[in-house]
Amino acid sequence: MTQTRPTPGRLAQVIATRGGLAPPEAPFVIEHREALYYMLCQAAELEHGIMCQYLFAAFSLKQSTDEGLTDAELAPVQKWRKQIFHIAAQEMLHLSLVQNMLTAIGGAPHLSRPNFPHPASHYPAGVHLALLPFGEQALRHFMFLERPEGMDIDDAEGMAAFGLAEPAAVVHAGDIVPRGQDFATVGHLYRSIEAGIAHLADKFGERWLFAGPPRAQATQQYFGWPELIAVTGAASAQRAIDEILEQGEGPRGHWRDAHFGQFVAMLDSYDELRRANPAFDPVRPVVAVNVRPGERDTKVPVVTDALTARVMDLFNVCYEILLLMLQRFFAHTEETDAQLKALADAGVALMVRAIEPLGDVVTTLPAGPEYPGRTAGPSFELFYETDCILPHRDAAWLLLAERLQQAADFCQQTCQRMPAHVADRLTAITASLDEIAGDLAAHLPVIRDRLRETPAPAEALPSLLDRAAEYFSRTNRGVTGKEAGPAPGLAALLRSAYQVLQTSQTDAALMTRIVDSVLRPLADALEVPAVQAPAAAIPASPTLWDVAVAATRLRAELGAAAPPGLVEAVAALQDLAVRRAPAGERGRRIADLADLQRGLPPAIVTAKNGPYLVSNVPVVRDHLGNRLTLPPQLALCRCGGSSSKPFCDGTHAGNGFSDDKDPNRVPDRRDTYAGQQLTVFDNRGICQHSGLCTDRVSAAFRAGAEPFVAPSGARLDEIMRAVRDCPSGALSLGFDGTEARDLVDWHGTREQAIEITKDGPYRVTGGIPLADAAGADVPRASGSSREHYALCRCGHSQNKPLCSGMHWYVDFRDPAPGPEPALFEWAGGLPGLTRMMRLLYEKHVPADDLLAPLFATMAAEYPRREAAVLAEAFGGPPADGTAALTRGFTDEQRARWVTLAARAADEAVLPAKPEFRAALTSYLEWSSRAGGTQPPRWDWGPTGPPALAPAQAPAGTGQPVTLPGPGQTMRFEAHIKPLFREHDRTSMSFAFDLWSRDDVQAHAAGILDRLRNGTMPCDGAWPPERIEVFQRWTESGFLP
Repeated sequence: MTQTRPTPGRLAQVIATRGGLAPPEAPFVIEHREALYYMLCQAAELEHGIMCQYLFAAFSLKQSTDEGLTDAELAPVQKWRKQIFHIAAQEMLHLSLVQNMLTAIGGAPHLSRPNFPHPASHYPAGVHLALLPFGEQALRHFMFLERPEGMDIDDAEGMAAFGLAEPAAVVHAGDIVPRGQDFATVGHLYRSIEAGIAHLADKFGERWLFAGPPRAQATQQYFGWPELIAVTGAASAQRAIDEILEQGEGPRGHWRDAHFGQFVAMLDSYDELRRANPAFDPVRPVVAVNVRPGERDTKVPVVTDALTARVMDLFNVCYEILLLMLQRFFAHTEETDAQLKALADAGVALMVRAIEPLGDVVTTLPAGPEYPGRTAGPSFELFYETDCILPHRDAAWLLLAERLQQAADFCQQTCQRMPAHVADRLTAITASLDEIAGDLAAHLPVIRDRLRETPAPAEALPSLLDRAAEYFSRTNRGVTGKEAGPAPGLAALLRSAYQVLQTSQTDAALMTRIVDSVLRPLADALEVPAVQAPAAAIPASPTLWDVAVAATRLRAELGAAAPPGLVEAVAALQDLAVRRAPAGERGRRIADLADLQRGLPPAIVTAKNGPYLVSNVPVVRDHLGNRLTLPPQLALCRCGGSSSKPFCDGTHAGNGFSDDKDPNRVPDRRDTYAGQQLTVFDNRGICQHSGLCTDRVSAAFRAGAEPFVAPSGARLDEIMRAVRDCPSGALSLGFDGTEARDLVDWHGTREQAIEITKDGPYRVTGGIPLADAAGADVPRASGSSREHYALCRCGHSQNKPLCSGMHWYVDFRDPAPGPEPALFEWAGGLPGLTRMMRLLYEKHVPADDLLAPLFATMAAEYPRREAAVLAEAFGGPPADGTAALTRGFTDEQRARWVTLAARAADEAVLPAKPEFRAALTSYLEWSSRAGGTQPPRWDWGPTGPPALAPAQAPAGTGQPVTLPGPGQTMRFEAHIKPLFREHDRTSMSFAFDLWSRDDVQAHAAGILDRLRNGTMPCDGAWPPERIEVFQRWTESGFLP
């Protein structure tokens, strides 16, 4: 069946039969690259401005029968709106193609333009851009702008008066400075650019002209448009220009399906409906107003309704962020393909989920009393150039995410002041902005941890306020200023925190934190009077900072007698007061709080069924070794469920967390392994299964073999280092029957510090006291160290508060990995790189005859200094003034050093992915040859970062393992292999392969024994039913 084209309207027929033809314009002169760049910038501004015009017209259309349209009228209006949005999207495509051409010739992206209405002198005579609501004037103006080259039609009535520009100066072939050129149509501009590209390519050669990187261009890979091509030469530039012109004015002579023809058809349809019903009005009463007065020679009306101005500002900020994202995309430096895709996706999401709905909202809001009955429209105002962000990736992305967060905050505040129907729209936009910021932040480590706290869902607020009122009511249960116990000061604090809550009901995140982490623990503390507490001096109308200061003073005065509930609340108040301070005040606030409680000794207290309450510990580091800047009072999550890990958010109070020890835990038994030179002591009950000993000295610490420790199986110095590095304190050593505890505990020289490990426990060093909620010393395992120990943070240890390795078994994950970690993260941060360098310089270099003399006098800190330099090169923190290390290698020494460094990386269990090892090896090769040169910033090589495939689940899909029933025949592939997870296999890979039937059969007795007593480095104790399955398989003939 043949498809017929719709009958053209009257206007289309007139244009087709009688449209005048103007003589074609001669291309203007483009004699050098700068002139071409100048005219491409003109084209970019024109495409950009035209796109804004179209969006304004689309936003002005009514969208429902509630606005006075009949069902029959609504259908064509919706069609027009959809068509105009599609045309505007194609203008965005044209703008992107122009940016590709700019990049191709070595130019920077150009996304700036003058604000509306444009100054009369900005474009050639007859070319004018202004924001017009949908209607005959707008459609005729759009047709005039999109008219095919050589077609002689007039602009809309009223628009010709803007053609006041002076004719452009004539450009001569010898000019060096580019000048604006007269062009009659968009087609004339592009045909001149086309001629200029051909002329320059012929004159100087394509290789000279197209000097920019194709990877810095927008393509279908990132934005999805098949027409979006990289410009790499004259032919691809020609295709880009043809695409722009064919979509705008149509293939030469065929304009019906192009933008020009679509506007002709819209005007025909509009006229037909107006003839049928003279009262037909599909347009909201929109007037083009700006939020701020114009700064140039144009006068523009200004919105006077304050709330409408806020929504217009929000629209303009979202529009500004979109341009900043595009600017960053086209001018990126270090971004990977995945990060470029994230930028592109964020830009598209911002258009669809924020800019479009905001444009719809603005056109329903009053412009102000000076414009009776009129509504505003989006003004597309720009307040500075779009190249305002730094060219450095981390800084640029941080600013983008920060600006999105500011927009979300502003939107949330605005919706509180709006009518319900508008507030609902703004609430959805707030959520979208938050989500876009989160998606963007997830792709870069530097901003991943700076996201806002998760706000409480709107439906939870009533119950949140009910709980707050219940906690507040406890301050009146017989509490007077004369009673003994801490109640008077606590009650005053609780009342003041409740006052802050009452003034914060537009901030769901703050409300949630105050109720769960301040009011709740204070209310609990009121129920347990203990010692006389001084009254708290708090202003009558306190701020969050006032309450934090008063709470800190009270906590400091009570000292060790402070109830755990007060300490938990102080930690939350300090955290909130610092996080929510202006950026320039945070350091001062931390210093002020530290001064208030400077008299408290460093200590860790385990709150009953609650968090670790950490006071005045001088150093807290994250899993990458970065020192965190924190207030002096902390509450660290212990249940594993906090959404703000590692910090407590009160989740433990509602998830049933118990800090009781498991009665079936591994027995507290210290084993003794006597050797020829030394004796090693080991208590499996507190081993955190980090694998540091088995990774470093596998010949002495033998996973999967009995006895576990072979004290004479390796060099004495290596065994000593492995024992001293044991983070849990399970290992110790002695000489001649006497334990060398002081040696194992580093002679008390280590800093008091807490390391928050990845997916594992808190590692404590420096002899920080550990007490329970009553202030008593926490009982330790037999023979364990007091200088260093590991505290559970997954919530599942069998030996709480100490880690028992159960984080492996429960698959605890924190922090969540980003979509694309940097090299520094892949290496495991400073801890991983330090481990590698210590292995290199403490183990391998001293044993190598070629290198040992060269490093015979190296300082004890040499490995850490080298790790710091490597960390900085891989994207970590600055090396604190550590200079690049000078080596005087011969060629033979250099080759040996690189080989041993790679071996140390293997033993330190640095990632084995080829992409990471390629980057590491290239650094080692460069470093071995560069002498004392400071290394540049390293990044992934040409292959990019490794693909982050999800870890293999035990049963293939992440579903729980189904155990075989009694009497069922068991086979390795179906029933045994799924019991061991990917990271179980990895942790045992130095000894055998847990996914190999032959390996598991050969070591079955040792595996079974260690599964029973919880000494497998991978898991801790297995549940009895899993052990029974494994045992049955060993007794049934090891079926494959």
